[in-house]
Amino acid sequence: MTEIKPWSLIPDTKRKKILQACIEEFANHGYLRASTNEIIKKAEISKGLLFHYFGNKKNLYISILDLIIEKMQKEFLNTLEYSSSDIFQRLLDWTKRKFQIFYNNPLEYQILVTAFIDPPEELKEEIASRYHQLSEIGYANFLKNIDYSLFRSDIDPKKAVDLIIVSLEGLSNKYMQLYKGQEDKGLKELGNTMKDLEEYFYMLKVGLYPQHQKK
Repeated sequence: MTEIKPWSLIPDTKRKKILQACIEEFANHGYLRASTNEIIKKAEISKGLLFHYFGNKKNLYISILDLIIEKMQKEFLNTLEYSSSDIFQRLLDWTKRKFQIFYNNPLEYQILVTAFIDPPEELKEEIASRYHQLSEIGYANFLKNIDYSLFRSDIDPKKAVDLIIVSLEGLSNKYMQLYKGQEDKGLKELGNTMKDLEEYFYMLKVGLYPQHQKK
């Protein structure tokens, strides 16, 4: 049986206002401090109607998070071309594209990053499940058509890819923790973060590619 999503039940005339009010409130105040009273005020609906569709604040937040994930994932995958089979060039292409999407969607970025960095206790399980699923889909797409012959002949390419992914995860966690609670600052620093990542990627490339392929 197909699950009916609450947003599909809301009339078009109300959906956009409710969605925008929710995104603004959760982005600016986080899950715990967000006020459903402010949401209904901005959306110009009754609290009874809001909870008729979503049941409670938790379901409302998760539904917003799902919409953001779906939107960003679609925007990312639909516009990204696998221009290079070189894993390091693809890393740069993916990272630049992600950062561009974050710049274009600052409120959604705020909600997404806050949810993944510091999920409220009552939402940890649901958010962890979504993060795991998102990571699996991302890695599966990322590794499509990679040219493993570019690695040094004395290196196991599968282990090299494992090293790259573990390094990338570590770097992602580093920057997420660095700007924990300061997501707006993190958004402004994406340009500098990109420069740092380019240096890290180059260092990995120096160790994993033959000399003539490093530049």
